[in-house]
Amino acid sequence: VKYLFDCSLHVGPHTPPAFLTHTFMDNVVPVQESLTFATALEQNNIPFEMHIVPNGYHGMGLGNLETARYEDASFSKWMELSILWLNRLFSDKEEVYNAANRARFID
Repeated sequence: VKYLFDCSLHVGPHTPPAFLTHTFMDNVVPVQESLTFATALEQNNIPFEMHIVPNGYHGMGLGNLETARYEDASFSKWMELSILWLNRLFSDKEEVYNAANRARFID
């Protein structure tokens, strides 16, 4: 059964790039699962970005008050970070650089 649910055992040339966000305190899926998956991605030369935040529970959604029991400033950045990451992967490099610089002044 572990084979069916362990993503790291299914990484190969067919695996798309991955954006990983995990909380250290997740008591449903240990953070080690994401670390192991990231290692498998690296070993197969699959692009990925990973963020581990210290607090939070499993299934925090966007990490804001609309999708979670409480807002977490660190975790709630994952959507913005994932958009920047996707742009770096699939967009013109100069356009992404300019967008990232504009985002710094929005916060």
